[in-house]
Amino acid sequence: MDSNIQSMQKRMFALFGHGNISFHLAKLLEENGEMAQAIIKERPRAVIADEVADVVMSALLIAEELGIDDVGSRIRDKLAYMEQNKKYLNFKIPDSLDKRS
Repeated sequence: MDSNIQSMQKRMFALFGHGNISFHLAKLLEENGEMAQAIIKERPRAVIADEVADVVMSALLIAEELGIDDVGSRIRDKLAYMEQNKKYLNFKIPDSLDKRS
């Protein structure tokens, strides 16, 4: 997994890397907004998946621009920590936001 993420970072950088972190941050915010809009408007899953991919790719590009090449291991370590930490295991969505209620 780590090498796949690192490979994607390098590919994103080859396409869009130019050292302007402010631009990439603005792009990440834009992509987050588009993802939120797709979810709120209940767009087809394929559309939402594309927007999620845009958010992830924007974040990976920022990491590459900053020279952070261990995102995959950070994700793995953070997930393992969260699985072991009781405050994460007992996290519940407030009833007012839980569509399953």
